[in-house]
Amino acid sequence: MLLLTFFADQERYAINATEIEEIIPKLPTEKADLDIPFLLGNFNRHNVPIPLIDFALLIKKRATVRAYTSRTIILKNPQPNSQISLVGILGERVCEMVQCDPSQVQQITKTESAPFLTKTLYDDEGMVTIVDVPLLFQTLSKIPWTKTN
Repeated sequence: MLLLTFFADQERYAINATEIEEIIPKLPTEKADLDIPFLLGNFNRHNVPIPLIDFALLIKKRATVRAYTSRTIILKNPQPNSQISLVGILGERVCEMVQCDPSQVQQITKTESAPFLTKTLYDDEGMVTIVDVPLLFQTLSKIPWTKTN
């Protein structure tokens, strides 16, 4: 299994490479008229509006540090005909791919605040928490993405 690693605060996270559409620098966003604290706005990629989520705000309640290695990771929704087909997450120190054996991955207890963090693995650098992309999209689908009056 090939994983892209990134950081939020001092903790390392990973996403399965097969669930990544593209990795790009942070692009300017249009402010969304929604009260979603971790939503930075929408950006246009190949004429498709994509919501950009600050991953550190989503799980750590503090903004991602804007640095040379901060990147937007565009994820594709595995569920067809969904309200959101692509989402960008802004991560820190997005610069390393890790190859691991799936047998190294361990289940962890889901939390209510981040139900999409369900697995970990340990390597030479320590613990890596794996983002379950289908569960992330499932969590995001519960958010009202349209403004209600």
